[in-house]
This record gives sequence, structure tokens and C-alpha cells, in this order.
Amino acid sequence: MLTEKQIQDFFNIPISQAPDRNAKLLFSDPENVRGLLSLVANELVEYIDFSGIEVINRTHIAENLREVESDIILRVPFQIDTRSDELLIYILIEHQSTVDPIMGFRVLHYMCQIWDTERRHLEQSEVPRSQWRLCPILPIVYYTGDQRWEMPLPMAELMDAPEVFSRFIPTFDTLFLNVKDTSPAELTDLDHPFGWLLSVLQQESSDKETLRQTLLAALSSLDGLEPAHAAQHRTALLFLCHLILYRRPEEEQSDLMRLIQNYTQDAEVDKVIKSAAETYIERGIEQGIEQGIERGKAEGKAEGKAEGKIEEKQDVLIRLLRKGIGDVSDTIIDQIRLIQDVSELDNLFDQIYDADSMEDVVLPNNEGE
Repeated sequence: MLTEKQIQDFFNIPISQAPDRNAKLLFSDPENVRGLLSLVANELVEYIDFSGIEVINRTHIAENLREVESDIILRVPFQIDTRSDELLIYILIEHQSTVDPIMGFRVLHYMCQIWDTERRHLEQSEVPRSQWRLCPILPIVYYTGDQRWEMPLPMAELMDAPEVFSRFIPTFDTLFLNVKDTSPAELTDLDHPFGWLLSVLQQESSDKETLRQTLLAALSSLDGLEPAHAAQHRTALLFLCHLILYRRPEEEQSDLMRLIQNYTQDAEVDKVIKSAAETYIERGIEQGIEQGIERGKAEGKAEGKAEGKIEEKQDVLIRLLRKGIGDVSDTIIDQIRLIQDVSELDNLFDQIYDADSMEDVVLPNNEGE
């Protein structure tokens, strides 16, 4: 289960980084990697042990490859007949709205960087060269842009070489998933939560009702997951929360988030959803969405920090009220400003998040303070 700190870090990012962050969340779950392979190379799924997936630490990758933020490298066990070995899955995440005509070269370049890292490791480990074996790489391009992708991936398409030279051009297959251009039926017929999540991603820019209906169908499917798959369920809901908070208009967010909340009976998931909403709102405040917010006294003074934290929580509550309920009277705002107890502010957040109107909110009695 993700910790509160991990949730805060996940939502405390610039909007421009949101698609990459959400994709990496998606593929942090081995079952979603299985879902991806089921779509692009189903014939390989039976040979791969997804339970043994290991994310490659990027500090072990060459410096110039680490600069590429939008990719994931996974090491997985596989077995074909009596042969057991390891395989690297390289997922290049592409969200740009424009199609990259040299994508095939980029994939080859990154693969060679990974192999070069392996070579250096073997060399440093003083493994005899006759025993060197590089790990095979399964390259996948995961494309979520809106523009239709018609650029070919093979290296030969980047060269005007005559046929007689074709045998000297690197050839390899690159698996490709164009999320927006894949039919919804193909995604949902997969009968895997990953397909349902992508069906919602497909509709991220559609009208609210279309997105709402797609979201309902996905939530219904996720609701059928067995208790043993609780971690997968939580990751899926967090993915959907992130998509709504970063990709939908502010006036739609409260209703759609409540829809997600209605589809969970898991207290831990409920906590994740609320923490996600609170962190997102706080992030907006910190980035200047709310102008003129007082954030406490001079840095370094304990008292000033405490006051700043209380004021910050008060701002979050007022913003949440305006988003979920609408017009908020000055009297109610004054009552919130009088609350100086952090636990009371946190309890009030839970009430406001679930409220349909101010009648569902009980403000503390601050008389005499």
C-alpha cells in the first residue's frame, strides 16, 4: 500500500509531468505489464514470470540514458521449453501530440545504452569475455498522443539505401501500442483491468458524460477483482484519480472523484482517494492557483511554521468547499478561519469531501476562542 508520503510525492508535480508519472504508476504493477504484453505480444505471455518483475535502478544505467525520463526498464524471468533465463522489457513512454519520425533510431539507441551498461558491469566484475552474455531486450513503445501514428519504426525506413545494402541495416521488431487508436472493444475484450484503465485514458478529452460512462464501466470491472488483488485495485483507482485531477476541468473533478469513491468499500483505498484530492489541492495552492495565501511567518521559526500549516489547511478546506458545493458564505469562511486545531481541520476535510451540501457539514463551535 502506498504511504501518505508516496501519495503526496505522486500528486505534487507540475501538470506537464503528469502523463509520465501516471504511466509509471500504471506499470509499477506487474499485472498491468502482463496486460500490456497481452495486447501487443500475447504469444509471449505464457513464457514470462510476471511475479518476478524487477524494476532496474536507473542509477545503474548510463548517464545519458538516465536523462530520458519517460521510459521504464524491467527485468523478468522467462522460460521456454527447458531453458530458463532473464529478459529485459524496455517501455518507451511517448505522450507527445506530434509523431517522432526517428522513433526507431531512438529505441535502438536506448537498447544499445542498456547493453553497454551490461558490458561495463561484466568487465568490472572480471567475468571472462568468453562467458559474456547480454540480456535480450523486448522493446515496447507506449504511445498516448492524439495524432494518428503513421510513421514506420524499422531502421530501414530512415535510410535511402538500395536493396543490395539491406542486409547491413539493423533489423529488429519493436512492439507498439497506440492507446488512442486502439478500438475500445479490443481493450475491454482483453478482460483485464489494464484494458479498462486504458479505455478511460482514451476518453480523457471527451465530454463529461462520455467519460463518466466509460469510468463507470471501468469501475464496475475493477469492482470484480478478488481480495487477493487488492494492491492492483488500489493502483488502478489511484491511476484514475490522477487522470481526473490532472486532465479534467476543475468543475467536473468533485463529481468524478466521488464516483470513484462510491466504488470502494476498502477503508485504505478511501484514505488514498481523500489524500490524493487533498494533496492535489495543496499542490495547486503552492503553485499559486490561489493568490495571496498567507503561508506563516519567517522560515525557521517553529511557531511560524505551525501557523502556516493551519492556514494552509484552512485554505484547502475553503477551496474544496467552493469546488464541491459552490458559493460559500463569509460566515462559514470566518468559522473555518477560527479553527486552530489541526485534527479538527482534518476531520472537517473528510466531512466536506463527502458532502453534497452544507447541511452535511458540522462546523466546530468556536465560541469563546
